[in-house]
Amino acid sequence: EIPLTVEEVEILVEETEEAIAEVVTIEIVEEEPIDTEGLTEEEVFEAEEKADEELTEKVEAAVAELPTEEKVKVVQAVAETKIQNLGNADKTTQKIVQAVVKEVTKVETVAELSEEEKTEVGQVLGFTEEEASDDLEIIAEQAASDENTAQALDEFVERSIASSDVENFTLADVVTEVQIEAFLSNPVGAIIDVDLTNVDFATIGQDMTSDQRQKSKEVVVPIIIASQIVAQAGALISRRPF
Repeated sequence: EIPLTVEEVEILVEETEEAIAEVVTIEIVEEEPIDTEGLTEEEVFEAEEKADEELTEKVEAAVAELPTEEKVKVVQAVAETKIQNLGNADKTTQKIVQAVVKEVTKVETVAELSEEEKTEVGQVLGFTEEEASDDLEIIAEQAASDENTAQALDEFVERSIASSDVENFTLADVVTEVQIEAFLSNPVGAIIDVDLTNVDFATIGQDMTSDQRQKSKEVVVPIIIASQIVAQAGALISRRPF
């Protein structure tokens, strides 16, 4: 692919905003500037967080009411621009796209999509055209039972925009980030919680998307390293005289 110029990206983003605005009619009051007079830095932050949460709730409620075909139109509108390029889009557009991604990756919604629509949604998530449809079904099933995958889908747009300078950034990368963050926040608990009782090692990887299998080393290697650090730290603590 030939990289787009800054001007070309800006034009695509504007076109995407217009296309989404035509599809999704959300009556949201324009954000009013927060009156920061007399507020501490922490209070300003809390006010901004509250306003952001309220906007998210309004957008998600409106998007949830849209017919499936309208949600697919939003996917089609953002497909050419690519989510990573939406950093210059207004906040409402970003949240609409995020809400749509969350909706069209639900198991019940995926079941309503045609093969062509599954492919379109899968490609927006970074899957290859050949495997996008199958991979979308896999990721939907994963999200229904795995908190990390569900979180990755919830944060896909935000993290993709934040990683706009990373080449070939896909949903698998977001899942990787979330898994590593979860592990590092509680490495001992993550190790203890692993249940190998019913694991069939011959089938490991079959319930992963092709993109996840390719990038699985990015999860495995850091976890192995972190596991070794935890083990060594535990050994040092056990040898420490009290």
